[in-house]
Amino acid sequence: MTRDGFDNIPKRIKLMDEAGVDMPVISCIFPYNKNLSADDGVSIAGNVNKSLSDLVTKYPERLPSFAILPFQAPIAFFSLLIRTQNQALQRLNILSQLR
Repeated sequence: MTRDGFDNIPKRIKLMDEAGVDMPVISCIFPYNKNLSADDGVSIAGNVNKSLSDLVTKYPERLPSFAILPFQAPIAFFSLLIRTQNQALQRLNILSQLR
């Protein structure tokens, strides 16, 4: 990450305070691409959700986030959906390019 304050969370929160931003919502643009394999989709979604959950757990009043799910793998989709309920991710971002 190269943007000033983007990967330095305490600095980002300081910049939010200076700008009068109480609570942004963090989301990830997940590569819902027909060329992405089901295994890659599951792996990426799990890793991203874990990272986002760690941030939300550390800063619950300041950094809520959306979970992402792998539409390429329907069974894993529901497994990860259940797992996100046990993580700090209480929102779901549904984006799809499936046809």
